[in-house]
Amino acid sequence: MTIDKKHIFIRNLYEMLAYAFQDLNSGIYSYVGFEDFDDAENLFAEILCRGVAFQLKRGLYRQYIGIPEELQTLRGKIDIDGCIRLKMQHKQALACEHDEYSVDNILNQIIKTAIHILISKQYVTDERRRRLKQLLLFFAEVGTVDPVCIKWNAITFNRNNISYRLLVEISRFIVEKHLMNTEKGKCRLLEFTEKNMNKLFEKFVLEYYRRHHPELLPASSKISWNIEGEKCGLLPDMKSDIFLTFPNGRKLIIDTKYYSEITVSNMNKTSLRSGHLYQIFAYVTNTDVNHTGNVDGMLLYAQTDEKILPDDVQKMKDGNRLYFKTLNLAQPFDGIKGQLENILQQSPQSTGRF
Repeated sequence: MTIDKKHIFIRNLYEMLAYAFQDLNSGIYSYVGFEDFDDAENLFAEILCRGVAFQLKRGLYRQYIGIPEELQTLRGKIDIDGCIRLKMQHKQALACEHDEYSVDNILNQIIKTAIHILISKQYVTDERRRRLKQLLLFFAEVGTVDPVCIKWNAITFNRNNISYRLLVEISRFIVEKHLMNTEKGKCRLLEFTEKNMNKLFEKFVLEYYRRHHPELLPASSKISWNIEGEKCGLLPDMKSDIFLTFPNGRKLIIDTKYYSEITVSNMNKTSLRSGHLYQIFAYVTNTDVNHTGNVDGMLLYAQTDEKILPDDVQKMKDGNRLYFKTLNLAQPFDGIKGQLENILQQSPQSTGRF
């Protein structure tokens, strides 16, 4: 079965998640990879069922939460603004705030919200819906959160809550897709948002090379601007998706892209998005500061149904090469691995070029 217009197999989605999040390789989810899923909703429901059940055995994450209260005697610390407000309302009370070690924190709220969303989806099987409802019993002290108000980038993990990383990422897929469907007046998780899938696609390719080709030192490296002085002013940060270093010293910078449409048309001319070209060009030229020609760049797109797909190479004056490739996610996973390996087989390890 497929999940969007790029025809990504549900099986491949699981494999990508398994590379991107090492937790999926554990015994908790060992049997998930062997099951057949008709859609992503049931895949995510199964992952949450198993992951949350395991987390419950370890205990729900707790953290100190500031609880505001209006009291006759001081408890915790005084809320000055609150006291002024109460004084203006002629109330004889103190506005206080004290810390409570609680499970009602943002991580548990996100997971509970995602579970509620999945339960409301008619395409989730009755058995999984029953298991999700059972899990909710353990979240009685946890509230839900308005999906619109979740600040995903502000969520941080530490050694006490690192086991929540996969559960929160899966919940993010569910919550953000639910928001998009709500806006469209739909009620089913038929597609993924490009934002989420772009992130997963990037992380999958990086982790694939890390697992199978550690000798290439795969990394997501920051690239410095090749300018005089240390201050870059208003220049944006540059960070590569995948940075590979070959034994002969040559480097390949891969920038992954997941878009519903790879190319754009203007005046009957089809071309790649200019912003993508400028981006990879900037990565290559600012890395190859000595103009050696030993740094190449690649735009790697998730394949779509478009008639014209990028499969090209352009050589720059210094000898650097820019590659434009697609990765077909609508094939057995061995084929995907074969395409990723083919990128390395064409690599400049011995000939100095692709």
